[in-house]
Amino acid sequence: MNMCTILQFAISPVLFIILYMFLKFKYRDGDFSLLFKVFIIGLLSLLLIFPADWIIHKAGLDSLHSFHRTLFYAFILTAGLFELLKFLVIRIYAYKDKRFVNISDGIVYSLVASLGFTTTYSVYMYFFPPEFIKQCTYAWSIGPAAVSMAVVMGFFFGIAQKRRYSIIDLLTGLFAAIVLHGVYRFCLLYNDKTMLLMALIAMAFIALVLVVKAIRSGSQSA
Repeated sequence: MNMCTILQFAISPVLFIILYMFLKFKYRDGDFSLLFKVFIIGLLSLLLIFPADWIIHKAGLDSLHSFHRTLFYAFILTAGLFELLKFLVIRIYAYKDKRFVNISDGIVYSLVASLGFTTTYSVYMYFFPPEFIKQCTYAWSIGPAAVSMAVVMGFFFGIAQKRRYSIIDLLTGLFAAIVLHGVYRFCLLYNDKTMLLMALIAMAFIALVLVVKAIRSGSQSA
């Protein structure tokens, strides 16, 4: 097993463990049952990818012989499907829970759902590798990409908690995550490492800004 494979398998569960340890240190007597529940459901949500991939392959939609086909595959069939699954995990299992109370919670549970999904998807990619994606490129990029996309979606989940018409914020978060994921997947498909690195830097900057806003919002409401 080479270094790229180890990184591909390890990055998401290691990030989850780091997040859990940080939260455990910060909230020594906290209840983390929902955290693990969302992570496990995120892991299991990959089961819906199997039939979706089969249908996409049988329909020939993964035959990327043109720029438009690649755009459709990256933004709709991959980013759209993956982010919708993560969205549903958060919306169904965390959003209405009494432990979900602010923007920071939205980011945390979104991160957990994303890391759960990415953990099993990385294994899936190893055994069923997409034709146009390099394993090593995916391995070093998926960590920052998954975290950035999750922060964006989670931020809007947190905002929606305080709004009367929450559907607007929820859909905004979903749409933003799909766009970022679509850009990431598009760069992977074209194996353009320069464009991918620039995209990851931009995504990380956006995520950092939103994390700072979430922290400030929590301080003001405290």
